[in-house]
Amino acid sequence: MTDATTPTAGPVTIDDVRRVLETDPTAISAPRIRAVLGRGSLSTIQRHLESTRAEAAAAAMPAPSPEQPPPTPAALADAMWRQAWLEAQAAALAHTQRVTAERDAATAQVQKLSVDVSALSDQCDAMEARVHEALACAQVIEQALDETQAREQQAQQALEQERQRHQAQVQVLEQAREQERQAAAAAAALAAAEARAVQGALSAELERQMHTLADLRAGLLQQQQRPAAA
Repeated sequence: MTDATTPTAGPVTIDDVRRVLETDPTAISAPRIRAVLGRGSLSTIQRHLESTRAEAAAAAMPAPSPEQPPPTPAALADAMWRQAWLEAQAAALAHTQRVTAERDAATAQVQKLSVDVSALSDQCDAMEARVHEALACAQVIEQALDETQAREQQAQQALEQERQRHQAQVQVLEQAREQERQAAAAAAALAAAEARAVQGALSAELERQMHTLADLRAGLLQQQQRPAAA
């Protein structure tokens, strides 16, 4: 014969609860019965315990008279109320766990978006630095062009003085000066066009990255507001 205090496998039955009540009169609560059995959920044990109490209360009631129905046993009403309370507690716990899981998922998503926004911000900073470098290069090229033009003017003055002294040599030097000027102007124009193209591309990319950053920040704000609303 198996002792009521010896844990066995399987779910707790109402017979298990009856045996514990018969062998241990102090086991009047679900935690105490669970401690004796060594297994089972408190809600199941409580349900069986209420059933045994209802049976005992029904057995102790006098037989009803044929003229009127018997009153509702107080133990049965108490058992029904306790069962409803346990079910409500279980539903509330499940709802809390579900809301907590949703909150944790939203928090993880917000953290991921924060990392993405930080990475995009770093990229935008790098793009802005490259734009500044391109602008600085354009300024250097423009300064070099001004210096070339200044040197060209100086060369023109020198050639004019040389022409007055040596007309024949002036013609040769004039041709050389014209070729040099055209080459310098072509090189300067090409460099300026390339600089403007690079500057335009970097400015467009920077504008696109700033729009993307603004969209991500708006999404992050929505994600941060969603858990508070829930």
